[in-house]
Amino acid sequence: MSVRILGSSFATSAVEVIILKMLHMFEIPFLLVGTFKYISSAFNPKLSATLFLNRL
Repeated sequence: MSVRILGSSFATSAVEVIILKMLHMFEIPFLLVGTFKYISSAFNPKLSATLFLNRL
């Protein structure tokens, strides 16, 4: 994530920013899966189901 953020600050053209923003599509699924795995293991299953449905 830091590569994308720092790269966006140093990008000089719109194409560079677009390419760096496309890295976002690879980061988000891993962050969401990790977050939901943590929530489901640390909290009540009813809460994790509620949070999952609110995210959709």
